[in-house]
Amino acid sequence: MPPSKWRKVIQAVKEHTGKGLAKMIKNNASVSELEGAIAKATRFETIDRSPLEERYIEEVITLTGISRRHSNGCVYYIAKRLKKTSSWGVVLKTLILVHRLLMDGNLGFEKEIFFANESHKMLSGLAGCMKHTSPSRRQAEEVAVFFNFAAQFGRYLDQRLEHGLRCRRNRHRNRQRIQPSLEDDASAPSNSFQNLSRSRSPSPTPNQSPKMRDLELDLIYIRIERLLTLLARFISCKPTGTARSCNLVAAALFPMVVDSLRIYYDIKKIVTVLVEKFMKLDTNECWIVHGLFKRISKQLEKLDEFYTWCKAMEICGSKHEFPIIDKITQKRLDMMLVFIQDRSALALAATARRKPIKKNSSESIEFSEEEEVEKKNEGSSYDHLPPLIDFNDIVEISTIQDEPR
Repeated sequence: MPPSKWRKVIQAVKEHTGKGLAKMIKNNASVSELEGAIAKATRFETIDRSPLEERYIEEVITLTGISRRHSNGCVYYIAKRLKKTSSWGVVLKTLILVHRLLMDGNLGFEKEIFFANESHKMLSGLAGCMKHTSPSRRQAEEVAVFFNFAAQFGRYLDQRLEHGLRCRRNRHRNRQRIQPSLEDDASAPSNSFQNLSRSRSPSPTPNQSPKMRDLELDLIYIRIERLLTLLARFISCKPTGTARSCNLVAAALFPMVVDSLRIYYDIKKIVTVLVEKFMKLDTNECWIVHGLFKRISKQLEKLDEFYTWCKAMEICGSKHEFPIIDKITQKRLDMMLVFIQDRSALALAATARRKPIKKNSSESIEFSEEEEVEKKNEGSSYDHLPPLIDFNDIVEISTIQDEPR
């Protein structure tokens, strides 16, 4: 090979190696920038309890979406941040960042934090690892209120993460897509509360509702159980004490309220489907649906109270309108109960009518068998008598006797 070609090959290798090194240095730099952005976004000062700055959140979201390595690094730095801190403000800001990443981030981050949470209980185990020390008893009680809210917030995120991934897995397995719900709108921004409340109507769309109606009852029960569990986690996040008037707590509640609207509309859709199927179900299934509706009624009552409190505290601002909760009243539950009891009474009456018929038939069979036995016995009772004499033989004998000798 001539020297000129060797020079070209060596130059190409140098350029390729230089690009690879530059890319590696850039990735390492971006990972270190990710740690700095997370630290800046979750920085907390006791005097200034302001929410997270949007520019740092956007920077973390952008850096996390570069590669899987960045998603894994983001989860690592968040877990490190939660483990080392003793400030409720840092914990709460970190959870707010996690919620935004679940809503606006990529699917890779959601999978990484799901596996990390499964093994280390990063979100659900906050109550046991948070330690707070305050000089006075009053301050300790105030800090405990914020730590309790952060612990409930972590449990909600844990349940939300599990619910979203399970629904995606089932949708991929069944190859069918239902009305957009919490797991489908994971990329919706947190400021889309007003658009969501206006665009999403309680009535299901005609193109998507038949898919829900075609599902089996077992799948519908599983879906409604997950939604009720997630709604209960949201309701348990209602703040108490001094946490009610904290701006940082209000910033954490806003995206949760957006999620709760989606949960409510999904529950309402399933309730509509179960009401349509109720008259066609058997008695045992009717009892299951009735018990389910009682639980939903209690949850909706608590949700309505939570929304009323959010309106009074202007958690989502004064311009946002909350939906009117379509509650399951006690009158509806009583009507369902009367229907089930009437159906049960009819079923018992029907079975009671069938029993005498079966008894008479058995008696008739026994009676017919007894008749046959009696007939056989009657026939056998004449066997010991002498044989009958023929009438012609009697006439012949009489004529013989009358003839003259």
